[in-house]
Amino acid sequence: MEGGVVNLVLCCPAVSRALEQMANGGIGAYVYVKSRDLSGGILEFHPFSISGFPEGDRELLQVSKMEVAVAEQQSNADEMNKTARDDTCRASDEFTLHIKSAGAKSWTARLVEHVSLGTPLRHVTIEGPYGNPDICLSRYSTVLCVAGGIGFTPIAPFLEMAMDPEKRARYLPKLQRVCVLWSVQRASHAAWFAPILARCRSMELEVSVYVTRDTEDTQQAGPNLNVVTGRMNVMDEVEAAVFHDNRGDDTAQSRGLAVLACGPAALMDDTRRAGRVHNCHVHELLFHL
Repeated sequence: MEGGVVNLVLCCPAVSRALEQMANGGIGAYVYVKSRDLSGGILEFHPFSISGFPEGDRELLQVSKMEVAVAEQQSNADEMNKTARDDTCRASDEFTLHIKSAGAKSWTARLVEHVSLGTPLRHVTIEGPYGNPDICLSRYSTVLCVAGGIGFTPIAPFLEMAMDPEKRARYLPKLQRVCVLWSVQRASHAAWFAPILARCRSMELEVSVYVTRDTEDTQQAGPNLNVVTGRMNVMDEVEAAVFHDNRGDDTAQSRGLAVLACGPAALMDDTRRAGRVHNCHVHELLFHL
């Protein structure tokens, strides 16, 4: 993908079942990953946020050469390994990771290069999932998603859930409005999550993509997207969301609004500050090592 990002589709029933049983349906969950195809280091695990969940009972899916063909899952409790024995798996056993290269000679750079050559990863070990967001999403009628760059990764599963009638009824029974604000350096980076952005627009979710560099060709972000050039003003966006949530009463405390955020430090600082000023819950979809 553009910008040194790869989308891995992993098949592991144990992880998929654990994600479904987690609070909030696994929103904000992450796993540790290693592959001896890339490194022989026994302890070289790397953490990545889950970027997508199964889409239901589809037919058996052939895993492509750009995806992971064999996955092993290491349970925290009993260290049981689950290994796929062939190149097929059920869609309900899948989850995805969007991984961005961290620079030359890094493990993620080797991964991106490996996959870009069309070579399948034959041996992947997964530990997890971890993470349990402290926010109860079922309480909120409005969710504002604020993301920067690859920080859109943990936001994507929430959007999938919001657009899935069964999961929405189970995990988000009060949800009425979703607003997405995503800041990227280049319009072409929107291709990282093009399928889910297209679904968001078709479902009439409010999506705005802020392009901070190379602003001349914003059409690369994709059709029917609200593309804004320049940095987002998080304070103004949260204020507008609170005002909308309170139905125009800007003196009321916002009880139905939650903010999900993930991105660079400056964006997170702005989001925390806006949450404090407007007295709304900000949950950071980050993992701390």
